[in-house]
Amino acid sequence: MRVVKIDGSPARWSDYLTTWIIRLIDIWSTNGGVGIIAIIFTEKNERRGDSASDTIVIDARKKTKISHTILEEVDHSYEPTFMMVNNLSDNDVNEIKEIYRLAEESLDFKALHQLRNKVEQLLQTNSELRDGIFIRTVLKDYTYLTQGR
Repeated sequence: MRVVKIDGSPARWSDYLTTWIIRLIDIWSTNGGVGIIAIIFTEKNERRGDSASDTIVIDARKKTKISHTILEEVDHSYEPTFMMVNNLSDNDVNEIKEIYRLAEESLDFKALHQLRNKVEQLLQTNSELRDGIFIRTVLKDYTYLTQGR
């Protein structure tokens, strides 16, 4: 857990001081009643000390999911389609995955089609699969073939 300013910058010693002074009211003087009420009824669920000092408490632990990597979830029984994905680098696959994600989120079908054309060119292949399915297949094939399955 870390305390930072609302804009993400580091908290200053004066911010900590403000928070601790108001903590006397929030917690110690009322057995926590004022602090709990403030947490429950404020929009950001924060104590009055955090509100007064424009700080927030964040969880600084890194949470990494497979979607944050170049890897895709693939069953052991998966059968790869494009064996030539081994010719791609990790950087290539990372870029493909990021462009695919952005095109999918923004429903940019033109960008998705351009990505597909570029990947087909890199792999020197031609597929009948639809654009999105083709890219997902390439990503899964890469994961399967590079993870020593």
